[in-house]
Amino acid sequence: MKIEYPFLTVGQVSDLLDVPAVTIRDWGNRLEDLGVHYLKRNDRGERIYEETDIAIIRFIQEYKKKYGRFTTMEDLGRMILDDESLITRNEIISPPPNEKESDKTVSKEVFSSQEGLTVLLQNAVYASAAELSKRAEAAIEQATERISQQMQENLDKQREEMKKELENHKKLLDEKFESITKERADKLDQVINTQLEILKEQKKQNEQNSKKKGFWSFLRG
Repeated sequence: MKIEYPFLTVGQVSDLLDVPAVTIRDWGNRLEDLGVHYLKRNDRGERIYEETDIAIIRFIQEYKKKYGRFTTMEDLGRMILDDESLITRNEIISPPPNEKESDKTVSKEVFSSQEGLTVLLQNAVYASAAELSKRAEAAIEQATERISQQMQENLDKQREEMKKELENHKKLLDEKFESITKERADKLDQVINTQLEILKEQKKQNEQNSKKKGFWSFLRG
């Protein structure tokens, strides 16, 4: 969709793409922080969006809608720089300062009007929203870090409990194996002793038989 004006304000881009203005401002901040793309400013220091800027915002919107939080601004920044269809700007461009007294007078008149007051209030709201967004992100990051730390502590605790349980199980198995081994050894000793007793008895019987046989042989001889 080609825009009909040389540039749009953040509010107009918000209406055009159905994206909150604070989100568009945040995306712009991140792109500039990463050195990927810089937006032009008007004489009041407010960002203005040309067609090439809107194409980049639309690109981010589509990928965020498709992949959600799995797509970071770092990833999107690299993708924007690699996409030849997107035109990026590598420095902030502001209008040259105008020292004419008549222009200063016009500026004062504009800001003293109802429309100028509305612009000031909108800027204050956007700034407050951006600050709240940053604080929310910081709080979420801290909460995520605490949750990750708690999860790691829980995993370490579970790992230690499993280790103790395995050691106790091994100890029980060793004791049971030792008991079975001792029981089998006792049975084997019992069998051996029984066999030895039988052999002794047989030997004794054989000796007695041999003596009797010798006695009768002596009498017959």
